[in-house]
Amino acid sequence: MDPNCGVKTWYLKPTFYFQILWAVFSFVIIIYNIVLLSKTTDGFFNRAVSSGPSTIAVFILIFVILSVVGNCLSIFRLFRKYKKLILYGSCVTSAFTMILAIIYASVYGNQSYEKDTADKEIIRYMYKYPNNPETINFKKHITGKEVDAIYNYNDARLTHAGKILLGLLITWFLQQCCLLFIFIQDDEYAEVGNSQPLTANDGLAETYSK
Repeated sequence: MDPNCGVKTWYLKPTFYFQILWAVFSFVIIIYNIVLLSKTTDGFFNRAVSSGPSTIAVFILIFVILSVVGNCLSIFRLFRKYKKLILYGSCVTSAFTMILAIIYASVYGNQSYEKDTADKEIIRYMYKYPNNPETINFKKHITGKEVDAIYNYNDARLTHAGKILLGLLITWFLQQCCLLFIFIQDDEYAEVGNSQPLTANDGLAETYSK
């Protein structure tokens, strides 16, 4: 089956626009992961709450970059000998990112962890280490009620972040599966076209071209 529905002009092919969509979405995911990583590696958050979210965010970013590199190699037809291996590898790494996003959302990105653990740990840390540079810096950025500030601080790194991350990476994994299908169908269509027997007209054209 031709994934481009018979369209030959490269800039009119449906797969070309899908690849652009995938590239834009991948860029958004990378930027969001970098922002999330910068938030979860905050010295105060790591000391007061947990280093778990930042560890997961690091692995997600690594797997996303690996998957993007693999797909770019396939799109630009580099290392053709290992194309299928690269394609399946990209799909597997994107599956890992989705699994890590599920872990992030289920372990850290929920209201029970945020309220019962994270909020309490921050309050405990603030009272236990009031003179630490991280605590002093955190208090400087508090506006309004302390309880609301702690909730907003944790929510941006836990519950709210987990929901966004999970939604982005599930959608991205589905796009990866579609890309894999497109590449496989494109290769099969090319192989069928190359293996078709010559027609009478093709034979005459080939004879006169010699």
